[in-house]
Amino acid sequence: MFYSERGKSVTVIQRLEEGRPVPHGIGFFVSSGGGVYLVTCLHVMTRAGGPRSFLGGDKDAEPGPDAVILNLRPKEGEGLRDHGLELSDPSGRRRWRTFLRPECCWDVAVIEIDVRELSAYDVRPWEDEEFLPAGMSLAAGDEIFVLTYPREYGDAPAPCDVRARIDVEEHQVFASDRGALTTQPLYEGASGSPVYRFIGEAPPGGGEPEPGTPIQLVGIVTGAFPLEDPKAGHIVYADAAAEILHAREDCLDEKGTSFGR
Repeated sequence: MFYSERGKSVTVIQRLEEGRPVPHGIGFFVSSGGGVYLVTCLHVMTRAGGPRSFLGGDKDAEPGPDAVILNLRPKEGEGLRDHGLELSDPSGRRRWRTFLRPECCWDVAVIEIDVRELSAYDVRPWEDEEFLPAGMSLAAGDEIFVLTYPREYGDAPAPCDVRARIDVEEHQVFASDRGALTTQPLYEGASGSPVYRFIGEAPPGGGEPEPGTPIQLVGIVTGAFPLEDPKAGHIVYADAAAEILHAREDCLDEKGTSFGR
């Protein structure tokens, strides 16, 4: 887990490969209504340890452990520590939500977290009021930043803020109903990274914003487009995650493997 200079934390989500954890995607934290949640891509969660028989997942794979491995920074001491986040509570109820309606297949998953579980870690979440307002979208050319980890991930990852812009209008026809294309496709493993923008006037000459300039959560990186030869990145706007976050349940069955509600 690391931080942008603006003070928000992200965590690397790992999967087990030959018995050892390897980086697979990104997640970030949101505080809402007294609870704390991990937001990431649905495909990151399912492939890193969730219900692999889920529609859109790898149906031929053996079921994985119902947990994901987070790389977190403890409040005391140095370095990073692996933490297993169970995707079901002790009663067996799944702690995550995704599709609220079958026609709204946003590649976003929200995982509810027991705040006591993270008490030993230095977690800095986004707040509700920092989200891009519901129904709002950005215009072509608007500048955004992606908080992610570098392609060459090492033992001590450093913050990595990638600058990008909303792609031209004619390309937006390829975006999802609650998404947009950006000019930066990033790279495999960046899925689940938060996208933010600065609020207020841009510095003259394209310089860096002043420290303390307010920021706003714009969305979540969900992948590159097209997959075979990436030219742009795809994001889902933050209001989709907010809608999932505030819903009591989604439209999947109790196991989260098929539509069942």
